[in-house]
Amino acid sequence: MFLPALATGLTRRYPACARSSPAAAWASPRCTGSRRRCFKRLGFNGADDIFYADEFRALGASVIVATADGSQGVHGFVTDAVPYAGAYTHVFACGPTAMLRALDAAVETDGQFSFEERMGCGFGACVGCTLRTKNGYKRVCRDGPVFRREEILWQTQPC
Repeated sequence: MFLPALATGLTRRYPACARSSPAAAWASPRCTGSRRRCFKRLGFNGADDIFYADEFRALGASVIVATADGSQGVHGFVTDAVPYAGAYTHVFACGPTAMLRALDAAVETDGQFSFEERMGCGFGACVGCTLRTKNGYKRVCRDGPVFRREEILWQTQPC
């Protein structure tokens, strides 16, 4: 399991890693009783912004931090840490559209992307958070925020 995320997406990715961790008290139904290795890649602006790295390590996750200013870990964005992910079978990512688009170009497996969109109304009336998919337009606030990587039509998405 490969779990890249920026700072705001970390709290959403922690439970997924906890369920697949050997240190977890219970197994994820998706793992059908077996434990999967969790590869966590965290992206921050600088070393002073880093959080949750130790918590993921305590779960047994392979953690690599990327900082935009190069003050710790991989110099660059969280997508620059993709080559260090190891062998994974699924991607679960959370972040802004630009990050998810770059990640989509960098990975080859199935996955789920959780979008961090600005939502004008929060219940679908304004269609301000619309995402184009193979199944038509979807509203992030109402139909998401999680979408299968394979269904997103990136060429039509604004960043």
